[in-house]
Order: sequence, then C-alpha cells, then structure tokens
Amino acid sequence: MPAERTGLHLFYRELRTRRTALLHHASKPNIDLRELLRDVMSSPYARPIATYIDWLNTLSTLSKTEPSGQDLFHDCGEYLKKQLVQGAYTVDPETSDITFEPESIEDDDKETRSMGLHMTSGTVKSLFGLWFYLEHQAKAGDLLMIDEPELNLHPRNQRIIARLLAKLVNAGLNVVVSTHSDYIVREFNSLIMLNHDHAQSLRKKHNYADDEVLDPANVGAYLFDNQIITPFEISSNDGIYATTFDEVIRDLNQVNDDIYYSIQEAES
Repeated sequence: MPAERTGLHLFYRELRTRRTALLHHASKPNIDLRELLRDVMSSPYARPIATYIDWLNTLSTLSKTEPSGQDLFHDCGEYLKKQLVQGAYTVDPETSDITFEPESIEDDDKETRSMGLHMTSGTVKSLFGLWFYLEHQAKAGDLLMIDEPELNLHPRNQRIIARLLAKLVNAGLNVVVSTHSDYIVREFNSLIMLNHDHAQSLRKKHNYADDEVLDPANVGAYLFDNQIITPFEISSNDGIYATTFDEVIRDLNQVNDDIYYSIQEAES
C-alpha cells in the first residue's frame, strides 16, 4: 500500500498503465507497433504504485468472490470499519464503483445514504484498500507492506491503526511499515510493554485486548537515514528506542518551555 493510495483509490481506472498506453497510441494517426509494445510492457510509475494500480483494477473480480474465510482478518476488517472509518464500504462487482455508507446516528432523523468514495474524508479514502484486502484476500503468512499508515489520521486514530497492525501480526500476517509518526511508535511501545508479566492488570485498566499486545521478539525497527540502515534497540521494559524522534521531541519541548516561561517572567 503506497503513500499515494488516497488518490489511487479514486483514479485507478484512469491511471491503469496499459490502458493509458493504448489510448495514447490510439490518438496517433500512425501506430508504431514496436513503440506500442514497449509502452504497454513498461510503466511510467514506480513499481509499488504500478503494482497497486494493477491490483485495484482487479477489484470487480475479487469482489465477486467470497470473503477470505479467515475469521481473524474479517474481524480486523470489522475493527477498521468500526473504530477508524465508522461506516461500511461497498464495491460494485459490475462497475467497480466504490461507495461508502456512514454509520447511522441514533439521534438523527435523516436517512443515512451511501456516497461515492470521492465525497468521503481522507481517512475513509486512505483505508479502503486495507479493508478490502482484509475482507477478501488476507491469509496467514502473507507479507503486508504499508507506507505511512498514519496518512490522513488524527493522532487518536494513529494509535488505533497501530493497535490494528498489532492485531494483524498476532493473527499471522507479516507486516512492514514505514512511518514518520511518533504516535504510532509510542503506541507500539505501549503494546510491547504490555507483554510484560507484570502488566496484565494494565491491559484491562487501559482497555487493551490481548490480541493487541506485541511480543518484542516479533518486532524489528530500523532507521533509514542518508542511505544507512541502523537497527533500533528494542526492550520489553521500554519498547523501541526511536532516538530520531526523541531528539526532536526534546528540542521541541525545550524551545516551547523557554518561550512560555520567558513570556511569563516578562509579564510578572
């Protein structure tokens, strides 16, 4: 799932590589077959984007199949709908049109209606592909890669997506994410620390489910910086030592405190 997924979920049919190439050549007065074949076989997009576009263009076929049958992943898809998008997606098996129906509000007398994906929030747009995969394809042993899972998400929802990713790991998926979100890393840290023998009561106190807790032995974290990959230390007592975020947060807090207390002192 590339970071460009929000736009791809809206325009995947128009962006389909082979279709674009064919339309481009069809507009020419003279068609060069060798050039046509070269353009059809190659892609103007980076490989992850091209692969994702191709996958999206199979939605109509995939939506006609029965759900994956993997109850754990279906439950994770339901968790996503309830906790993050608060509604339900539908894919028309004939047209591939994607619609979304928000949850009904009990105090609202108006009828809740479905809407095209283009009319929904960035959160609803960005999470459609993950929901569809969980509902129709996910199976234990798969490798799921997500670029920027925090895309379009409020900090609260960034914590929730971290918990969902932990559920997927515990259900048998191999999950790789790239992130710039300290909220997600800190939530992972909480899930790792909750695996501690002395943290059982804290799960209930803070409303964490057992399938959200992460075994540190199943977690790896790395810093990619200036073409160098550096592994982070992971501790069952502290979680991930994400120093790249810690340094910025300390500097931000120090600057903020300095400004605040200087103003308070000047006004006193």
